[in-house]
Amino acid sequence: ILIFSPTLLLGNNGEMKGKNRVIIDKLKRFEFIAKKIKTYDEVAWNPLYRKAYFDIVNSGREAIPYLLQDSQNKRKDIQYRYFAMEFLASLKDLTWRDRVSIYRGLMDIIEDKVEDLVLRKKAVFSLCRTAVKGKNNLEEKPVRQEICSRLIRILTNKNEPDGLRWQIADLLHVFDDMGDMIIEALSISIKDDNKDIRAISAVTLSSVGVTAKETERLKVGDIFLARLTDEKDRLVQEQIVSGMKVMKDRRIIPYLMESLKDERYCNSVEAVKVLGLFKVQEAVPELISILKDGERDALLVSKVCIALGRIGDRSAIEPMREVLKGSRYGAYHGAAIGLAMLGAREATEDIEEKFLSLDGFDETLAMALLVLGGKGKVEVVKRKAGRNLRRLGGIKEVIKTVEEGKGIDIQLIERFVRR
Repeated sequence: ILIFSPTLLLGNNGEMKGKNRVIIDKLKRFEFIAKKIKTYDEVAWNPLYRKAYFDIVNSGREAIPYLLQDSQNKRKDIQYRYFAMEFLASLKDLTWRDRVSIYRGLMDIIEDKVEDLVLRKKAVFSLCRTAVKGKNNLEEKPVRQEICSRLIRILTNKNEPDGLRWQIADLLHVFDDMGDMIIEALSISIKDDNKDIRAISAVTLSSVGVTAKETERLKVGDIFLARLTDEKDRLVQEQIVSGMKVMKDRRIIPYLMESLKDERYCNSVEAVKVLGLFKVQEAVPELISILKDGERDALLVSKVCIALGRIGDRSAIEPMREVLKGSRYGAYHGAAIGLAMLGAREATEDIEEKFLSLDGFDETLAMALLVLGGKGKVEVVKRKAGRNLRRLGGIKEVIKTVEEGKGIDIQLIERFVRR
């Protein structure tokens, strides 16, 4: 049973009663048109629906009791109830008491086993969107703890629908101010029978770990490493590796080194990328051996070159020059970027030769040529670009930097890597 202020429900004067009447009329209008919505995404682009949507959202906190009541009313149209929960999550300038009312009202829908699954999932989404605004509020912390505990009970109950449990695992990070409670729950769900729940639990754990205290971050890393050795699903493995990467937990390095050889824990491309980001010097011999293997995939070779550039080991220059001279599309891009990162000026003419040999204008090779050749290569790049230079924003930026006599910093090179 939801208890609201009489002021909100009944009004304490004619003005409040009038405002309530306006809100009720707006909701009735939207309820009428909601029945005609074919897909939930339609409201994002249909002007009629959008106007009605924002009319309700702009009503503010006074709309809360009506929206909660309609959200829970099973006699109402299902699409309208869906949007009533969407409205609740979109309201601004809420007090902590407002959020508590929303938490409890939506939680009743989530826990209702006979409720439509689409609505239960929407209730989770709207509750968690609201919960983002209440982080670290001391007054509502006890209720947040209660709500979090109730969500966890559903997450760890294998009799609940997998789709609902997945949704909770995906959004539970909004309660990361609950600390160990969240980590413990996700340490259970990351071992779930459903691989999709395990995968999303790994994603959420890494999100929690990035912002957590050091002790909690180490605990997340422990959970990941313990799970990684037993995990058989490739997606889950790669989410765990990605989590260790974003947390900058170097304990993943031995697993990456092993994956370079047999892809046991992640594919070799991902292993190479993370080894490069961590600047793992001991990986250099194995990475160079990949460059010398002519049978290796061009994408892998490209990522190896970039990783070696990040690590900064100049023993990789000659093998990368050989890759650059090859004709495989993509591999020579990585080689050019890696050589630019290493400041390998001895490779400048190699890059220019490759750049000029191509039919079209290759922006990545042009960038590497400018980084290593400086002002002396500006005209070469401009001639090759011709009339197209004005459309090449990235290269124009590099040319301007070079002409001003400034150095090209690693951040600019990294932007080309992300392309």
